[in-house]
Amino acid sequence: MDVKKVEDLAVCGWPIYVSNEISVELSHCKTDEEAFNQLRLSDTYTVVSVFGLFNRGKTHFLNQIGGVRLASGKKVHTKGLSFRIPRREGLNLVLLDTAGSNSPITEEVTEEAMAQKRTSEILIQELAFSLADIMIVVLNELTWADQEYIKILQRKISQ
Repeated sequence: MDVKKVEDLAVCGWPIYVSNEISVELSHCKTDEEAFNQLRLSDTYTVVSVFGLFNRGKTHFLNQIGGVRLASGKKVHTKGLSFRIPRREGLNLVLLDTAGSNSPITEEVTEEAMAQKRTSEILIQELAFSLADIMIVVLNELTWADQEYIKILQRKISQ
């Protein structure tokens, strides 16, 4: 789910991308119920949400612990929220990858663009936070920005 601006939800919605693997798996389903049954979405899952600042290795970490193959690297960036259900017997996890906080603004830097970016990042974080059963913060190097980010998460957990 690509969350660029909160305002887009009211205007045009947020694009949701489905992997080719899931598209093929669901291509024969005629109803939403068939699709839910095919994906086993009625099972109980533990949601593992990964948090961290921009370009810290969150997706790489999920690939390692979940045995999945999400695109990762310096030139690949998670958009909004990315969900993955590892297909292993007895493993009922939903891996939730988040776009990193404090990523650069890709358009002209104005007060409005910065406010929209901040609002979108807060929304992504709130969604991931509210869905999480397990929260993992990924750090590449511990900087003061990482420490500040961790403090914000600690305050949210304490509420």
